[in-house]
Amino acid sequence: MNDFVDSKNLRLDAQGISKSFGLNRVLNNVNLAIAPGEIHALVGQNGSGKSTLIKILSGHHSPNSGASLKINDQNMNFPISISDLRSRGISILHQDFGLVDEYSVVENVRIANFSVNNWTRSIKWDYEKEVVAELLRELNCAVDPNAKVGSLGPVDRAKVAIARSLQSARMNNIDNGINLLVFDESTRALPRDSLSEFYEEISKLVAAGTSVLLVSHSLDEVVTSADRVTVLRDGEVLASGVGTSEITERDLVQIMLGYQLHEPRPKKIFGGNSDLLQNKYEVSQVSGQTVKGINFEVHSGEILGLTGLEGSGFEEIPYLLSGAKGATSGTLNSPSESVSLCDTDIHKLIKARVFLVPERRESEGLAFGESVLENITLPRVRERAKRFSIGKFWQHEEAIKAIGQFGIHPPHAGVAVGRLSGGNQQKVQLGKWLLGGPKLLLLHEPTQGVDVGARRDIVNAIIDLAESGVAVVVATIELELLEEICHRVIIFQEGEIGSIVTEVSVRNLIDSVHPDPEIKVG
Repeated sequence: MNDFVDSKNLRLDAQGISKSFGLNRVLNNVNLAIAPGEIHALVGQNGSGKSTLIKILSGHHSPNSGASLKINDQNMNFPISISDLRSRGISILHQDFGLVDEYSVVENVRIANFSVNNWTRSIKWDYEKEVVAELLRELNCAVDPNAKVGSLGPVDRAKVAIARSLQSARMNNIDNGINLLVFDESTRALPRDSLSEFYEEISKLVAAGTSVLLVSHSLDEVVTSADRVTVLRDGEVLASGVGTSEITERDLVQIMLGYQLHEPRPKKIFGGNSDLLQNKYEVSQVSGQTVKGINFEVHSGEILGLTGLEGSGFEEIPYLLSGAKGATSGTLNSPSESVSLCDTDIHKLIKARVFLVPERRESEGLAFGESVLENITLPRVRERAKRFSIGKFWQHEEAIKAIGQFGIHPPHAGVAVGRLSGGNQQKVQLGKWLLGGPKLLLLHEPTQGVDVGARRDIVNAIIDLAESGVAVVVATIELELLEEICHRVIIFQEGEIGSIVTEVSVRNLIDSVHPDPEIKVG
């Protein structure tokens, strides 16, 4: 894709997009131009206006007056309807790809478009499977149309969502297939080994004329995979359609934040404090749905990483050790007690100060309809409340402390968590447990879906916690995070411990996660 863009030949041309909610102006005169056959990235901090812009382009919001939008040089009216999007070949894939895990592949692709027998009104399942199988073949996807979507890996899930989009485009007689695919943080859960395969398939669509709008916090992914990038800050465009060949990750950070981040603080060498070495948590013979007879230990003051290929079992460990997921066998031995993990629950482990920060904050970690104050203080209401009163003073005190300590924005304890950006939601989730005085903290993908500024705040909070004597376990596919904060990393393979990396670097981790030299790593 050439960096030069013909303004008269645009796939999408949005001009003068502004949006206010009450007195709060979220977008201010934003322009976005996407050419045919390009991958165009949209980046910015959490709260910069990216989500609002995507919601306007997908018809969830209408912009303020004066905005205009053209698709293939045809004017579009606001609010944009689903039928208008489909008729123009526009498909927006959100973080979960809009898929239902409990449904089969064929049900997810063909829902609302099933062919039925005129007499019996029953679905022609053989025909439906043929249609879906053909779509999947075009995308080099060999999954069974009868398979449950929840059983698929991340790349196959993405292909199923794209197949549904491709089907929609053809039903609307769009010659070039999908005109515009919008990935709204959709790639954030793709492991490193899956990204290259994902972009290989996307490049085929782009070569055929499809345009892609990539909304992502992964700046290395943007610089590597996108042709051009537009940067938002505080609702305004700071850089418009800049060729990625002309810009670096460091440049993008500077534009996004308005300042350059300091170099990451070095982690302290673990093992210098003999008192901390005496205190450790021992995981003994833990088994679950995937893992089998796992044994390891983590010391107070240590940050231990867990990683591996998707489905290898590392992602299951935090939930088994916290009681959030039932173990079939195993014990967690602490300096003061031994807990049978197949005969306990999350409440007992919380009482023992074993805390979990889950990956899915929207469904497992936070109550989006409740305030920052209520979310942060919820785990301690039972122990701190008086007989006939919760006691608002201590709640307010804790909320204000968390807001200041973690830099939660906006700094209002009464604002609903669902109204915060993703990075600030993650800070609330972290503060919720850190203020409870953890002894063992279990984190699953703690920096996923947050911008570079929020990521640095979260990383520093984890390091501070370990240096105060807390044992920390971090399960993640983000190898750069493991290199930055971990003292040791356990590599999982097929439900078992494959190796332990003590000299933690991205290169060493790649070599351990991907021992086969033929595997291509993006």
